[in-house]
Formats: sequence, structure tokens, C-alpha cells
Amino acid sequence: MQEANLQLLKEVTESVALDSCRWAWLRLGLAYLDTGDSTAAVTAFQSALRSDPNDLHCWECLGDAYSSRGSYTAALKAYSKAIELDPDSMYCMYQVASLKQTVGQYTESIVEYQLILERFPDYVPALKGYAEARLLQAKAWLLQYLDGRVVDACEVILETLARAVGLQPRFSCLWKLAADTCSLVRRLPVEGLLVGVPDRLLQQRSEERHASLLGKDAMLSLASKCYGRALTLQPDCSNLWHDLGVSYYHQALCTEKVAQKTELLNKAVQALKKAISLNPCDHSLWNALGVIAISKEIGKLDLAQHAFLKSIEVEQSNVVAWTNLGTLYLIGKKPSTCTRSI
Repeated sequence: MQEANLQLLKEVTESVALDSCRWAWLRLGLAYLDTGDSTAAVTAFQSALRSDPNDLHCWECLGDAYSSRGSYTAALKAYSKAIELDPDSMYCMYQVASLKQTVGQYTESIVEYQLILERFPDYVPALKGYAEARLLQAKAWLLQYLDGRVVDACEVILETLARAVGLQPRFSCLWKLAADTCSLVRRLPVEGLLVGVPDRLLQQRSEERHASLLGKDAMLSLASKCYGRALTLQPDCSNLWHDLGVSYYHQALCTEKVAQKTELLNKAVQALKKAISLNPCDHSLWNALGVIAISKEIGKLDLAQHAFLKSIEVEQSNVVAWTNLGTLYLIGKKPSTCTRSI
């Protein structure tokens, strides 16, 4: 059916004058997009635009085609032209913001999302995109040791996500993004660390616009709770189970109480086993399980060895797993085996 449609549209565009078959070029471009042929789609949309350079939908489609094939600069130009034709095009405004985020222009992306939210304050995709761009910017600041900016960014992100989950509480991606933001503080020093968190994230039924100050331990605990909330909405997502396990692991590293540390690490092991049961072909899940199993509180060196070997089995050129396996053999006082693994 799809091939017949393509053939028919090709025949029309080849036999009819360009001015009379703009519709056919547009439909042909859409058909090419459906088949994944982005380059052919670009050519088709360009032909349609030669017939009518002010066709808003053609510019939108051309932007989609450029974006699909990875030509982000060209896509930005196409969407910008569409916005010139229709300044109220929320779709094109969002695509511009999203593409700038994709190419690493976080500051410009944040500005674009803000422009959308000024006009459409309850547009959840823009709230999510704004939070994502802010989080990526915060991660870049973290590498520059700009701790104060990171804390400020976390507060803005969590306030934005509190608004978003107030509108769409059943979007697991929002809860994951909140958890990722809370997890960011694991790299910050404990001393003097306080982050303002909206009560709507702490108390799901709270409608008040108040915030509570949380320290590092409380932030990491909140991260685990947010991952758990995301899992209630998407229970078969292996990546979320992995993130939950790693979150428990980070909590364990920040506590001095042996019993609590052991409990958290055991929870981490169970979460990662669940992740592996859902996706046994992901080498990173096996490696994470091995790292936690090798900890002093868990001390299951056999499980760690099995996990590292499975990780290597899934991905032979797995440098991290090979290194971890060598470290395990050193801990187990097997230097000859360690040398072979390295």
C-alpha cells in the first residue's frame, strides 16, 4: 500500500506542472518521511516550496525532514521561517527550543522555552524541555565547580517540575527528571548544602506554593522516591529500575550508619536484578550490579564476578567491566587472574 502510494505520487509530480501539484509534492515528502527517507523528503518539500514560498505547513515539514536526517542548523532555519509566517506556531517554537538544546546551546534553548511559557504557561512539553535544558546546563556548571549555580538551578528545575506534575501527574518522564535533578547533589559537598524543594513534590496533595529546605541525604532520598513514583507509572522500564538501584547506592555512600547502609545496598541489588530481568542484554546493568555486589557491606564477590563476566559477554569491548573485573581479582588476592583480565 505504501509503495503504491509513493509510485502514484511520483507519477503525479513527474507529469503535472509544479504550480499545479504542490499538494502532491507535499504528500510525497510526508510519504518519504514515513519510510524514513529524510533526504528524499527534503527534496520533495523544497519542490513544494518553490511553488508557494509562504506555505507554513511546507516549512514545518521541511524542518521535520531536516531534523530527521540530523541537519539541525537547516532545520532551525526552516522552523524560524515558519515562525515568521505564523508567530503563534507553538509547534515550531517548541522545535526551535528543542533543537537548540540538542546541539548544546543550553542558554539559548532556555530563552526559547521561556518565550513559549510566557504565552502558554501550562504547556507541559515546554515545562519539561525547560527543566531538561536547565539540568544539562547545571551538569555543565558542575564540571566547572560552580556549586552555587548548580544549587540554584536545581531549585528552579524542581519548581518547574512541580508545576508540570500538577498538570500531568501521570507522566513518568517528569518524575524521572525530578529524580535526576535530586541525584545531581550527590557530587556536591555536604557542608552547608540546602536545596529548596516545592512542597508539592514532597506532599503530592499539597496545593500551597511553599518550599522546604533539604540537605544532601534528604535530596538523595527524595530522588529514590521520585524514581519509585515513575516506576509505578512505567513498571517494566529497565532503565528506571537501574536508576533506582544507583540512587539507593548513592544514598548508601552518604550514610555512616552500617545497618542503614546495608539495607540501602540490598535494595540497590534487588532493583538492579529487576532491571536485568527486564533487559539482560544491557551490559551497563550487569556492571552496576557487580559494583554494588563488591561493596564491603554486601561482600558477594561471586555475584560481582558473575555480573562483570556477563557484562563482558554482552559487550566484549567493555573497558569499564574489564577494569572492574581486574579490581575484583585484586581484592580476591588473585593477581595472576587479574593480569589476564587486564
